Amino acid sequence: MRDRIVVILSLAIQFPLALLFGHYYDDRIFLATGYLVANGQSPYQAQDLSAVFHSSIFQGITTIGYPPPWALVLGIMYRIANWISANLFVYNFAIKLPIIAANIGIAYLVGAMLARLGADESASRNARVLLLLNPFLFYFGTAWGQFDAIVAVFSLMAVMLLEDQKLGWSALMLALAVSFKPTAIPILCVFWIYWTGKSFWHAVRFLAFFIAGIILFCILPFPVFGWDPAPILAHWNFHFTVAGGMSPMTIYSLFNNFGQLTGAWRLLGWVWIPALVLGMMALRSRIRGVEDVLRASAAMVLIFFLTRSWLSEPNVILIVPLAVMLASVGRISSRALAAVWILPFIFTALNNSIPQLLFPILFGSMPTLMQSDGEFRAVLLAAQIVIIILWQIAGWRIVARCLPRNQEQ
Repeated sequence: MRDRIVVILSLAIQFPLALLFGHYYDDRIFLATGYLVANGQSPYQAQDLSAVFHSSIFQGITTIGYPPPWALVLGIMYRIANWISANLFVYNFAIKLPIIAANIGIAYLVGAMLARLGADESASRNARVLLLLNPFLFYFGTAWGQFDAIVAVFSLMAVMLLEDQKLGWSALMLALAVSFKPTAIPILCVFWIYWTGKSFWHAVRFLAFFIAGIILFCILPFPVFGWDPAPILAHWNFHFTVAGGMSPMTIYSLFNNFGQLTGAWRLLGWVWIPALVLGMMALRSRIRGVEDVLRASAAMVLIFFLTRSWLSEPNVILIVPLAVMLASVGRISSRALAAVWILPFIFTALNNSIPQLLFPILFGSMPTLMQSDGEFRAVLLAAQIVIIILWQIAGWRIVARCLPRNQEQ
């Protein structure tokens, strides 16, 4: 009964947030994407949709920068919303429903996995409540509209299937997570180490299933729906050629009007690759059970996040359920868990995202509101860098706690 009350309370909070709020940049792209897909057009071809949405802010909108699965989900939600009402708020609410479902799913998957780890019912319940009522998930997912919770759900399902030794299904589920957002790629490294510890043949089979999943979810939709992949292929490395967000490379933006990496600076956009290789070397064959997989996944995802030249605040959603589980079993401290999601909250306030979430409410006046965004740019960037330093310290301390030690053979 208590769980039902918490779920109802969670939904009561999330529904108004989903209806009334949405990020000025991301929400516009997602609304446009759903319309294009539902009407048989490519979401990767920029179009003037000002007549469709009755606003000039949809005139110069860019295309979606993610693989096909999220675009297809948005197309389905447009059809459902349009069948109910042509109202913008109804459509805005509809595209948030998969995110709300993922938020609920994260809580129950974490509870189930903690039970498998031998945690008592009290610890599992506390973890569920923390996630069901977590303002971090509400803000960046339900209100903002980013769908990293979906990536987290499929990643957690992949871990559970791995523990059940369902190699093929685990690989396909992880491929689906990566197909929504490639931020789950570091978990692939962990799974590879796990299966090579069983046998090289197991690892090869896992990789084959994973690649088949990527082909199914990421590549086949283009010929099936007649979409031209050229626009997305031309910008596949965009986030590795810019500096900003919660990355330490934001200091580069402090001295440049735009964070585009140029010259030798572009090499820093790829530091995450050798960083992940070093992480895999530290893990080696020391991944044997589900707790090892969770610990290693948290370490590898954090290494990826901490070494990227661009890191968006919503991406951190992927690490939150992993951190909750590790804190519940005493692997990391409650302070470390708090730092994981509180520091991005502070950062996003400095990043001017709060007024941008008013997009659906202030539909017509958002361009005017955004004009003041650059007035205090230098001061805000300096404050952001302070938060980023704290985030780096907290993140690397968690990595150190999650990587195996010499005595852990």
